[in-house]
Amino acid sequence: MSENLTAQVLGEQAADAVFADAEVKTENSAIESASEADHISEGQNPLIMAEENEEYKRLEKEFREYRTKKVLSRIFGLTIGNPTVSEVKDELKRAALIKARIVVMPRLVETARKELPREIKVETLVNYPFALGTKKAVLYEIKAAIRAKADVGAGVNLSVFASGNRRPLDRELRTLKKISRKNVVSPVFCTAGLRSDQISKLASIVKGYKFENVKLVLDGEPCSVKSTADAVKIFYNVLGEQCRVEVAGRVTTAEEAETLFLAGADRIITTDYLALSRAKLDNVTV
Repeated sequence: MSENLTAQVLGEQAADAVFADAEVKTENSAIESASEADHISEGQNPLIMAEENEEYKRLEKEFREYRTKKVLSRIFGLTIGNPTVSEVKDELKRAALIKARIVVMPRLVETARKELPREIKVETLVNYPFALGTKKAVLYEIKAAIRAKADVGAGVNLSVFASGNRRPLDRELRTLKKISRKNVVSPVFCTAGLRSDQISKLASIVKGYKFENVKLVLDGEPCSVKSTADAVKIFYNVLGEQCRVEVAGRVTTAEEAETLFLAGADRIITTDYLALSRAKLDNVTV
């Protein structure tokens, strides 16, 4: 795990501890007050108890808001389809309002780079979601995205690998790894139709290339939230802390997000990020 990511995780854990400690102290204080009330005359001032209750509610609300912000920081929006430039600009503005981050399709990279502040990274998915593009077209889009200073997730075709031949897979991974030495490029896999043992073998192959992260596609049946979560768990168990596992697809509810996070997903890139941003996320475990 990188130093920056380690610092981020430690920071989040410290914040969790502070809020949890404050919550416990406040709750203990309320219990002690209740115990003392048995030994105090009936003339105790009710305003004091009301103020203590309000303080507890304030801390509880602050903790819920913190958790929601923490979850949203790991959810990215994904623009798909064929929007106009003005529609993309509007979407970027809406995303900024809810502090969401956007992953755009290749042709929109330059627009996003111009519209977003320089400190915000631009990311794109090439050959997404099912990796059916030609090698020439895919390399062209990767190079164009890199020139625009965008991070790239590139779809890798698994059709031949599923039949037992891993050589084309190795060729694609070697190409991506060579490009990623100077740029952030990661493989994207659609594991729909693969058995658990095949997914485990795929994860073991990927581990040898030492990518910073990999993405798994979630795009409806048969690649459902449950089957994708199972694949995430396999990748997470094989790769450990060496490589982040991310999910890209249509995630719309807090329950779906939690299922993927608990399986080991580090980030969720969803086409319905606006709907998910309005979901009740304060109890989601991440």
